[in-house]
Amino acid sequence: MTNCSSVEKEEEEWKFTWMPNAVLRMAQGGGIQGTGMSVQQVEKAAAASTQFKWTEILPMTELLPGYEETRMHYFNMPEHVRREAKGFTHVRVNYYPDGGVARMRLWGHPVDEVVSSEHETQTESSIPVSAKPYHYPELSCEMNGGEGLECSNKHYGIPSNLIRQSYGKDMGDGWETARHPDRSPVLIKDPKTNLVDSPLSDWAVLKLGMGGCNASGISRIILDTKHFKGNFPESVKIEACDADLENVSDDTVCSATPERNDGRVTWFNLLNRSRMGPDREHVFDRDSCALVNTDKKLTHIRVSIYPDGGLSRVRVYGQPAREYIPSA
Repeated sequence: MTNCSSVEKEEEEWKFTWMPNAVLRMAQGGGIQGTGMSVQQVEKAAAASTQFKWTEILPMTELLPGYEETRMHYFNMPEHVRREAKGFTHVRVNYYPDGGVARMRLWGHPVDEVVSSEHETQTESSIPVSAKPYHYPELSCEMNGGEGLECSNKHYGIPSNLIRQSYGKDMGDGWETARHPDRSPVLIKDPKTNLVDSPLSDWAVLKLGMGGCNASGISRIILDTKHFKGNFPESVKIEACDADLENVSDDTVCSATPERNDGRVTWFNLLNRSRMGPDREHVFDRDSCALVNTDKKLTHIRVSIYPDGGLSRVRVYGQPAREYIPSA
């Protein structure tokens, strides 16, 4: 076995030391930093990409350096791009002229193909309603500026889980309350409504993004009980208010209840108390008259569950009061 010359040894060591953590990444299966594809491999990849139609979803855009105050870049897709960008499986990123990006994250509605025994995909009806295109944005979604502010009980979750764009991965990814301490061991139903005859409930306040909904009103609400099978709420009621009307703070909105209200917050019903079911999306829209007061502007909603239980997501759609642009 021959010894390497000092120059060869330096070059060999340089492979592993020129960039921090190179050895660790190699040990974890990440390869050797600083190596890349050959000219032939690049040409082969370029040729393969010509077999497909590529749709531009973000034009050439200048990026800022990776310092803490400038490293994050957010881009909201225009409505016409969102209409075209459906059913995609891959994205191609082009650097001009070169450089590096630490992470790239894309948000959208997944369409899971459930294959039958004959290897045929399910019909259109198997796709969640919230995954299908809709003519108004999801104002409650965190990606559009929605916020989960406060709730009456955080035993198994927090309000901000309700506004995630993704689908709940388990019950812990939603908002679930503990059993109400005053809950009766025997639940009696109201013969008129067929709902539990009890005012006991828990609540969560959500702030809508994009300035809330303008005076054209809410168009659709989806309540998702995904994963909640034996512990979903018996029923849900949704109220709303317009905090811009009196220019009140989020704290004032959260503390405004019938018992504690200084008169600056006026809650009105959007969805009257309605029955829930297990592990599914519940769709309430204006066209079917499932919603009320759909001609009012609003900035916040209060979701009340009776008497307790859990929700995975709350999705509120409507004409936004203003465009939402994420901060860098």
